[in-house]
Amino acid sequence: MDAFDAGLQFRGIEEIAIVAVQRLRLPAVSGKLLHQGLAEKAASAKDESDRDSHGLSPYMYKSSGYQPPWSASTHGRPQPHYPVGIQKKKGRYNFLYATAMKKGILLAAFGSGTFQGESTLKRFDDQVRRTFPGVSVRWAFTSMLMRERLASARKKSDSVHKALRKMAFEKFTHVAVQPLHVIPGREYGDILAAADELGRAGTFASLVVGAPLLTEAPETVERAACALLRELPAERGADEPVLFMGHGTRHAAESRYGALAEAVRRRDPLVFMGTLNGAFRLEHILALLRASGHPLRRVWLLPLLAVVGRHTLEDMAGAAETSWRSRILAEGIACTPVLRGMMEYQGFMDIWVDHLGKAMRGWEG
Repeated sequence: MDAFDAGLQFRGIEEIAIVAVQRLRLPAVSGKLLHQGLAEKAASAKDESDRDSHGLSPYMYKSSGYQPPWSASTHGRPQPHYPVGIQKKKGRYNFLYATAMKKGILLAAFGSGTFQGESTLKRFDDQVRRTFPGVSVRWAFTSMLMRERLASARKKSDSVHKALRKMAFEKFTHVAVQPLHVIPGREYGDILAAADELGRAGTFASLVVGAPLLTEAPETVERAACALLRELPAERGADEPVLFMGHGTRHAAESRYGALAEAVRRRDPLVFMGTLNGAFRLEHILALLRASGHPLRRVWLLPLLAVVGRHTLEDMAGAAETSWRSRILAEGIACTPVLRGMMEYQGFMDIWVDHLGKAMRGWEG
């Protein structure tokens, strides 16, 4: 096989990614001459305008019918694709096209409309930008209700699908989506579905999705358990139980809550986890506490949620008689809520960032 060096570096472009091959029927001699001509032109090109003047325009071979695979998503304006070589295969010569690699990160959270929640997301955004300098970062909210609330407050937000479409319009070639969810539940499945749709359509050269906080891998659960225990209230007494409230789901992924609870209780038997909508709720935890015969003078109450929002402020710590705080007080037990989301814990942020880094390594494949 006679192949031109597809890793040719144009001046001013740091990375070249091969993204498409256009088959052309050319005689061997003309193919060889064209191969040499491209090498000479590419070597003498100084910048993008110079490349165009040398005939290396992305529209140079429009008559051959070549269309970049994601040009339809950019309103008919294809990204700059440059022929960087000729490949001979089965008696035919194939043009090798390349484009400047443009990397991006899409962080996908449930969403937040509170000042504390927005500040938490901003802090995480800062850590991602420090960890992956030079890579653009965008956001999407998976909750339609949250997006509607923000829209009514004249605040813009995008779904994952819409955010990815915008990134395609901005000519990103390599995108990593990092969900900021605790378990791989329904919303995580929706993220995978959106990425799969755009991936099969060839919208990006590479589109990868990172894992949520808790996966099936035991080591991620153990790491999360250690991160959680490091953040227990410093004022807590040795005999005082700690209750974490998660969102819960009827999805099979709720088993991840149980795995985390087991890993935590092996280290501290007075730390419990329940959910609002899952199988293990507050009434089950209270029954366990009463049956234990353990003196219950005070219970600490914390959210097992990414950011502090309506669930934390109302369902967990609110004044309504149905809140977890009110129900604990009704049992004659003092209750101290701690309004701090999981993304405010450095250990949890590190886990999400590591999942993102692992996903980005998939670009290399």
